[in-house]
Amino acid sequence: CWEEAARAGAEPDRVLAMLAVRAEANLHGWATLHDDLTAARRHRRRFLTLSHRWGFERCLPQALLMRCREEVTDESHPPRCAFRWDPTLPFPPGMRAYFLDFLGHRARYLGETGLALRCFDHQEQLAATHSLSYEVQLARLGRMLVHAQAGELSRARAEYAALAFSSAPLAWLGAVQLMWVGCLLELGAADEAARELPAEPPPYGRLRWEFLRRWTDLQRGKGSLDEIRALIDSPEGRILRRVEARALHGLGLVAMPPIFKLHVFGSFDVVRLGTPSPVWPRRRSQALLAMLALQPDDQDAADLPERLFWDWLPSDPRASLHAASAAARKALRAIGGEHLLETRRWRHRLVTEAFDFNELGEFETFFQQGARQEAAGDRELAAFWYAIALHYVSGEPCENLPELEPHLREALRDKIQRARAGRSPLVSR
Repeated sequence: CWEEAARAGAEPDRVLAMLAVRAEANLHGWATLHDDLTAARRHRRRFLTLSHRWGFERCLPQALLMRCREEVTDESHPPRCAFRWDPTLPFPPGMRAYFLDFLGHRARYLGETGLALRCFDHQEQLAATHSLSYEVQLARLGRMLVHAQAGELSRARAEYAALAFSSAPLAWLGAVQLMWVGCLLELGAADEAARELPAEPPPYGRLRWEFLRRWTDLQRGKGSLDEIRALIDSPEGRILRRVEARALHGLGLVAMPPIFKLHVFGSFDVVRLGTPSPVWPRRRSQALLAMLALQPDDQDAADLPERLFWDWLPSDPRASLHAASAAARKALRAIGGEHLLETRRWRHRLVTEAFDFNELGEFETFFQQGARQEAAGDRELAAFWYAIALHYVSGEPCENLPELEPHLREALRDKIQRARAGRSPLVSR
């Protein structure tokens, strides 16, 4: 029925076009539930094309959320967060809750536990305020997965026990059970996972249930990696390389791209997920990267020494800058991140676009969105975006680097204060 309704979008009729838009949304959800990401992307593009063609502006927020679902479902690469929202378009509470859900799962994938929990807590608060019972359950499910990933079985079990299945769609129940068994296996609780496995896997997620069964057998000494490898190498099972990529990576069956992260709030650091933080042989080398992060435009080497050594000027500033740059590159090389620092024709640049998680960049994205919404006169929605921006602020900017030029911090502190002031309508509610 949905496919037939979707074909009606070709007719020059606005009512039929709206039916086609809803059908494409349903087909997208169906394809995502069945891990058919290629079909999901095709239905999202059709949904977006029809919405633009017929001026269905209220549908556009859903196109964003459809893309978010695809990003979270495909674990073979870090979920992307390229975001800019037209402040004249509606963004109702249900859509906001789903967007927070995406941000929480993205942070979980990137190993940002604190950020993930703040997003899920915000999602639950927002959903409870607007009586969105299903979205409350999504927030609890997100926290369950975060705690499992952090190795906290008791907290994960508490979130699982708190889930209210009566308010959720039937297909979601199978998804939750599937995720819970995955959590148990991730935490090494194979016997409990075996008790949770259904005797007859439901149609939803049939391949994923089969993967979990073989993983359970492996942990209990009744199976082998070869059985799992045969499943993911089969034509039907290849999708598991995307939707179960993290688990398969932990089993050593698939490779994952390196994930580089830039932290600015609290202690400044450049890290690669899964490896120890680099050792900085010179504190000024770390201050150099922080300065380049806070001012992402190319910096001329002629101006850098005076700014890097603002509190004392060495006898040979250019040589000292060269030494700091070489030390920074050496530290980055230790984590495979030498490409993150670019030096060309006496100009220095931190390649911020190469980071999968850029704490400052994402703070700026949501801060600017809040500012645009505030300028448009919507203080309530501005408060929502400012609150998200503040989820990234876990401390003072670069508080471990007293060597950093003070005014670089001040501009960022001013934005944090403005975000806190702009968030006040949300807090007062």
